[in-house]
Amino acid sequence: MLYVLKMLGPADVEKMFGADKTDEDSPRERQPVVPTDVYAMSQSIINEYGHIFDNSKSRRILKGRKLLIASTDVHAHAITIIHELLSRAGIVIINLGAEINPDQIARAASSGSVEAILISTHNGMALEYAKRLKTELDRQKVDVPVVMGGILNQKVEDAALPVDVTTNLKELGFYPSPKLEGRFRKLLEHDVISKKK
Repeated sequence: MLYVLKMLGPADVEKMFGADKTDEDSPRERQPVVPTDVYAMSQSIINEYGHIFDNSKSRRILKGRKLLIASTDVHAHAITIIHELLSRAGIVIINLGAEINPDQIARAASSGSVEAILISTHNGMALEYAKRLKTELDRQKVDVPVVMGGILNQKVEDAALPVDVTTNLKELGFYPSPKLEGRFRKLLEHDVISKKK
């Protein structure tokens, strides 16, 4: 039963069984019965950055583009925000959800004609995950930009704490974007997404 619920993902479970009300202005178009602090934080970020996406220039550049988003771990907070913001600009989103393996991303990207892949990661696994994703994308012959955001570090043997791997991600050909106002915005405002098409 838990496996089935995990495969459905939280968005579909909420749609089918949620006690919350439908609300087109809320993330995932659902108004929570009891908003949590994480929900409030998500709304705050969406409100702060909404102007980047919810304007005629962004819609002109981005409307109809197809992007795949996923999270490397259980943290779905970032992809919920990104999904909401990108949708405002008219982007078609393939949201795989949280705890997605690199092979699942490569498979979805190869069959979905996406223009870019956006990955959120949390802590201590960014480089290992990126290497596995690069291998899978190469194996599936997927050649699209990959933006990786979140906490971009990796636990290594000789260090007590995870170390920053931003440079390593660039060497793999990925676009590191640890903050929404950073490289991610530049990628969206320019034609980097379509360069490989």
